[in-house]
Amino acid sequence: MLILHSIPSGQPYLLFNELHEDENILDVLKLFNYLGVNLFPTPFFKGENLVSSDPMDNINELLGHVEYHRVKNLSEIRSTAAEFIIALSKKKYDLYDFNTVERIFALLMIIFSNADIFSSRFRHHTLTVVKECCLYLFPKKQQLQLPTTQQIAQNKTIDSWMYLYDNEQSVPENFENAFAWRGDYKSIQVNHTNVLCCVTYTCTQQCEQSVDLARFDYHPDDDASQERCEVRKCCWRLPTQRTNFTKKHRTNFQDIGVPFCYYPSDFLTYSIVSNETTAFGQRIRIVISQTTFMPNDILDLTVDLIYETQ
Repeated sequence: MLILHSIPSGQPYLLFNELHEDENILDVLKLFNYLGVNLFPTPFFKGENLVSSDPMDNINELLGHVEYHRVKNLSEIRSTAAEFIIALSKKKYDLYDFNTVERIFALLMIIFSNADIFSSRFRHHTLTVVKECCLYLFPKKQQLQLPTTQQIAQNKTIDSWMYLYDNEQSVPENFENAFAWRGDYKSIQVNHTNVLCCVTYTCTQQCEQSVDLARFDYHPDDDASQERCEVRKCCWRLPTQRTNFTKKHRTNFQDIGVPFCYYPSDFLTYSIVSNETTAFGQRIRIVISQTTFMPNDILDLTVDLIYETQ
């Protein structure tokens, strides 16, 4: 009944607000997927720079094909928040991107800290999705900032009732955050083919590794960060292994076996510029045009191969 109600209304937050706390919102969302219901888009957030797992979404936002407007009422805010949580449950965001994980946490805290806009039932189901889909990504300090189920349950009868009747209420003047804007596609015809090839090559072909162990650390020195990593033109991705993801691992890269900053698969390697036979074997000269940022980096190297006999 909730699914039938929310689909024609175009208001995904009805799922969250009307589904009882004893029910699991994830089961309902799985039923959506089973039925092929995909009417609720992944929302765009102005200025948040969330990396989508769908390259086309990233391209559209990058090329300015998304137009933002201020929301008019609480209903639009709640719809955007519900679409965000649904997208999170469906892994629509690149959870290997450090900045994206940070912004996801910030957006979640907006929901949890605005009880006058988001009902306790809405926040209860949001917490359920968070625990299942992304809690392990947050360091312990951030996890402790999230509310408990008991804290959310306070005054749930009152605010759930109010939540049903104030959708058309204007947005509070002090509500200045990402949910105060909605992004929609512009009606523009554009050929994406060449751009898509370029972007997928940069983001996927260069940085994708089949396993974490295939990564070779590109920032072995201290104080590694995404900014320093990208300056070196290398890849910055979170480990795919959940067991390695703790606050300690986010700040001290010497304590883990999986580097966040690593060489792209097509990183320039040494090229042979000469190969000559010598009296003792071979002498090969190899050069590399780009520094590896390793200690005592050698860009022009001569290698002597000495043949030995018994």
